[in-house]
Amino acid sequence: LKASGGRAFRAPTFNDRFWQPGGNAGLRPERGWTAEAGASLAGSPGRARLTAEATLFTSRLRDQIVWRPGRFPDGFYVAPVNIGRIRTTGWELSGRAGLPLAGALTADLGALWAHSAARDRTDSTSTAFGQPLIYVPDDQIKLDLGLAWRGLRLGADVRHVGARPTSTDGSRSLAPFTVIGAHAEAGLSGATWRARLGLHAENVTDAVYSVTPRSPMPPRHLRAVLTLESR
Repeated sequence: LKASGGRAFRAPTFNDRFWQPGGNAGLRPERGWTAEAGASLAGSPGRARLTAEATLFTSRLRDQIVWRPGRFPDGFYVAPVNIGRIRTTGWELSGRAGLPLAGALTADLGALWAHSAARDRTDSTSTAFGQPLIYVPDDQIKLDLGLAWRGLRLGADVRHVGARPTSTDGSRSLAPFTVIGAHAEAGLSGATWRARLGLHAENVTDAVYSVTPRSPMPPRHLRAVLTLESR
């Protein structure tokens, strides 16, 4: 079992203050408090390895720094502003299992679900009151599967991100998206060296999505990574 709580403070970064265009030299530091409580469990039934964890969290912040798009005298761009009061509550659930299959073949399974409701509580007369922060999804889910046999590893992962509001009153948002990836890695080693070659297929379903407006993410593509080490 675990629990923690404390005061929170974050000063504006150099980029927050002076990024061009968009820096805001008049930003105030974030202040507030955070608390969390949870439980974790680990066990080894037979030859399997199992872990699970659940956490509840909450925070209350004043003057949270958020980058927002806007039209300014010298153009349209994203700039940071202070939001008077932000209340965030949520939870995170995760689990992982390592399973022996046959001989040296093993499987690894993992899952994570994070729910975080960040709401503007600054002004009860404003259309933004009680609405989510822009670009912040309430839910994110991740799943991964891996198979390993000696120096060979195969794996796949799925990432789902919920809708992200694009207006302070919650009337507009970007659609949720799901992205799937796959990878294969093989390793070789000698007396004084070690090499590993990995092939990573990203966005294998060629999903069309954006994390923020007007910034489309890459389509289906393949990356090859070769790592050499001496020892």
